[in-house]
Amino acid sequence: MWAAGAFGVAWYLALGGGHTLDVTQIDWLIQGDWNMHLFSWLFARNAPWEFPLGQAPALLYPHGSSLAFADGMPWVGVFFKLFSSLLPLDFQPQGLWFLSCFVMQGVVGAKLATLFTKDKVSAFFTGMLWVLCPVLSARLAHPSLCALWVLLALIYLHVKPYADNGMFRRAMVTVLLLVSFVSGIHMYLTAMVLALSVALLVRVVLIEKSVSLGEGAGWFGGIAVTCLGTMWLLGFIKGAPTGLGAEGFGDFSSDLATFLNPMGWSRVVPDFPVNARQGEGFAYLGLGVVLLLAIRAVLWLKKRDANWQTVKPLMPLLVVAVVMALYALSYRVTVFGRPLFEVPALFKWLNPLPSMFRSSGRFMWPLHLCLVVAGVSALKTLSAKPALARGIIGLVFLLQLLDVDFEHSEFNRAKPMRLEKLTDPRWSLMSRDYQHLAMHPLQLLWICRYDFNAMPRFSYEAYRQKLTFNSGHVARAPLGIEKECEQHLGAAPLDAQTVYVVTPEFLVDFVERSATCGVLEGYAVCVSNERRTALLEALEKTPLRLR
Repeated sequence: MWAAGAFGVAWYLALGGGHTLDVTQIDWLIQGDWNMHLFSWLFARNAPWEFPLGQAPALLYPHGSSLAFADGMPWVGVFFKLFSSLLPLDFQPQGLWFLSCFVMQGVVGAKLATLFTKDKVSAFFTGMLWVLCPVLSARLAHPSLCALWVLLALIYLHVKPYADNGMFRRAMVTVLLLVSFVSGIHMYLTAMVLALSVALLVRVVLIEKSVSLGEGAGWFGGIAVTCLGTMWLLGFIKGAPTGLGAEGFGDFSSDLATFLNPMGWSRVVPDFPVNARQGEGFAYLGLGVVLLLAIRAVLWLKKRDANWQTVKPLMPLLVVAVVMALYALSYRVTVFGRPLFEVPALFKWLNPLPSMFRSSGRFMWPLHLCLVVAGVSALKTLSAKPALARGIIGLVFLLQLLDVDFEHSEFNRAKPMRLEKLTDPRWSLMSRDYQHLAMHPLQLLWICRYDFNAMPRFSYEAYRQKLTFNSGHVARAPLGIEKECEQHLGAAPLDAQTVYVVTPEFLVDFVERSATCGVLEGYAVCVSNERRTALLEALEKTPLRLR
């Protein structure tokens, strides 16, 4: 199994992830949503320990944010925060997290294969096939969503037979651990894991009737308590009021042709049309898996090796996967990007879930994984002929390897980036006499104006000097913060503890208050005259000249 995990390392390197494994290298993270993951971690690292864990009160100050609301993988952030005093100033755990996801995909995939074959070589090839899952490789833009192995582990527990209640109870302990883990990583994966966990209980209580209704209800309660407890512990359901919804439901959807549409990930299959935001519903199977499914179909037609009795225990899993896939299609159903029909009324009763889980296309993943498992199940029929099984699964793996285009990865396509840090030594004077660094006006990606060059520089400087920062990039913003996007100071006095970096058209706010303003590295910087500070004196030497 771990050999397949080792292939996960090799594939991650092929995807261009080698530079991310230098934990002191943070430059690559200042673009796209990686920027959000980086700075939520850095500000949370600086924060004092408090409950809920993973808080970043200095980010978007005074509202605050957290790892939970910036897709910052709270469990990962909290773990590394334990060793913060030992870590260098520039430290990022995202690269190690990415790598672990590819390793675990191979390990769990090989483990799942052992349910169908005792041949270690076939299981090894199958584990490597799971590593080549295009959905995993395509999720590099969002680290927290790369934990597909957790969904695969739940499917493993569905397919696994339980000879006695002891085996089932051990499996449910594993379920609780997985629920706790994923509830501290990402809410989309949590929703999928919860649905799969409930489906497993339905299987053993209502289909197989091997577990009493009372025990099943107890496990259900345990799942709910574990999930809610973890979410509370890590700040998903506690803290400052935060807007959990967002626009886009119906746009970030999946397409009926998604299993066959490579969207740039195939060296062989051409891309089919999709709408601009439907990349979230990407679920290409790959030529190797398509071949494996064809072999599975031929074996069934020839040997009829699957019947109702073998399929019946899996029905809860299949029903849940199909229901999630229907949600993935959203109310606007498309094929090859062309709308077929709309059923908005069908989703109204789900409010507010559609706005909370607006990227509905991601819910196609469980069905995608089930289809791959269906193909892998061919190993059970072929197990009587190990050499043939090895040959077939080896051919499938090779075809998948030749098909999936690793050069299309986020790492290989991303432009080399460098965090242009502020270098003027006068910036270091801020931490002597001030507690806050503020952009005026507030800058917040997708909601307010946002300077892609300046924001990483000032975010890093606030982190470095342990100052609060009023701006940034988060997944879910505090309620009402949009009112501050173009807000002038009004009648409010300048805060004597704040250093303001001011956009030119807002300098009038500071001139009217006789603030001291100067130029540092081309930026207009203002402070209150209430106190004589080293920074104020430095600004006086490079005064801001208004035209």
